[in-house]
Amino acid sequence: MNICEQALGHIVGGLVLDIATGRGSFIGILKRFLQSYTEIAGIDISEAFLKDAQSNYGEENIHFSRVDAEHLSFRDESFHTVSAAKSLHHWANVSQVLSQMKRVLKPEGHIIVSDMHREVQTEAQRTDMYIHHFGAKVHRMCGFTHNKTFTRQEIVDSVMDLGFCKVLSYDWSDTSSDPMDTENVREKEEVIDRILQFAQEMPNYEAIERQGEQLRQRLYKVGIQSEPVVVVVGKKS
Repeated sequence: MNICEQALGHIVGGLVLDIATGRGSFIGILKRFLQSYTEIAGIDISEAFLKDAQSNYGEENIHFSRVDAEHLSFRDESFHTVSAAKSLHHWANVSQVLSQMKRVLKPEGHIIVSDMHREVQTEAQRTDMYIHHFGAKVHRMCGFTHNKTFTRQEIVDSVMDLGFCKVLSYDWSDTSSDPMDTENVREKEEVIDRILQFAQEMPNYEAIERQGEQLRQRLYKVGIQSEPVVVVVGKKS
C-alpha cells in the first residue's frame, strides 16, 4: 500500500493548512490521499514559489498566501489539518514553527509532518544525502537556512514532543530502483550543476567546485537512490 494512502487515507481533512508549501507539490498528495477536504490554504515566504503554486492549482477551494511559518497570522484553532512536507530541515526555529502549527490546529485535528532523513540504507541513497548536504552547506554560506537532514527519530520526536494523544509514523525507502537509471543520474547531475552555478561568485568557489566534482564522480560510480522519507501523523487532544 502506498505510504501516503496509509498515512493520510483515514484523515477527514476539513480546512487544511500546508506550511512552507513551496510550489505546492504536497498539496497534490493531500488532494489525492486525504479521505476528504473542504479547503486547502498553502503558505510560504517565497513570492516566486507561491506564484508557481498558484499556476498549478485553479480550484476555488485551494489558495495561497505569503505568511511566515514562525508567526502564523491565523487565529487559534482555525484548521482541522496542518501539514508540512520536506521543510523541517529548512526552518531556523523548528520548535517555534511546530508550536505555531499546534496553536492553529483544532482539537481532534491532525498534524502531518513529512521529511527525508539521513538514516540511509544503500550507498546510492548516501549519494543523494551527500548531494543534498552539499547544497545545504552552500546555501548556509550564502546566508540561507538549510540544515542537514535530521535523523528519523528526531523527526518523529519533533511531533511527539507536542504532546498529541496519538502519533503514528510511516516509512518509505527507495532501495529497489536502479541506481544507475540514466534519467535519475542526469537529473541529479543537474542539481550539482545548479549548486555550483549558485556558488560561482563565492570567494572559496574552487574548493566548492572540487567537492561538486567529487560528488559527480561518485554519482557516475555508485548511482543515485532517493533519501528515505518518514511521514509522521499526530492527533491533537
